[in-house]
Amino acid sequence: MRIMKKILSLLLVVTMTMAMGLTALAADGTQADTNVTTKTVTFNIYKDKEELLAGPITVTVDSGTTLDKAVEKLMNYFPNFKFGTYQGEAYRYLESMIINGEAYKSESSTTVNGNHGHYEGSDWEYYVGEKMNDNTYGQVYMSSYVINDNINVFLNFAYSSFDW
Repeated sequence: MRIMKKILSLLLVVTMTMAMGLTALAADGTQADTNVTTKTVTFNIYKDKEELLAGPITVTVDSGTTLDKAVEKLMNYFPNFKFGTYQGEAYRYLESMIINGEAYKSESSTTVNGNHGHYEGSDWEYYVGEKMNDNTYGQVYMSSYVINDNINVFLNFAYSSFDW
């Protein structure tokens, strides 16, 4: 009888352990994530702060999507990205798009002489907000900007030249 009680106790422990493990697996592995929501990204496309494409283009993305992935949804304009690394951080940046049949491709040159340098060229830049100004200029790479709200984005193909 004692052996039977020990076997039943052991069987009960094994059964409870397996039941808890399966419950945890079901909670973590099989339930759908119901917290994912969709967000609207409204794009306005400019060249040197002059409207290049009449009217905005709207795309829908899941919350948590990065801005570069939202730009990829502008498929009719063939966005092309390049990869880079800065201070150990890998990033993607918009290199070119085709607007109204014309290619707008980033082209620039940088020269460095000791502690001084010069940059000159045309590149794609982005602004997030209601207006395109210095307060809304993108402070992180597109591949680091996470979309958690409905946003307005101004893509601007611009020429700049500066020394440091």
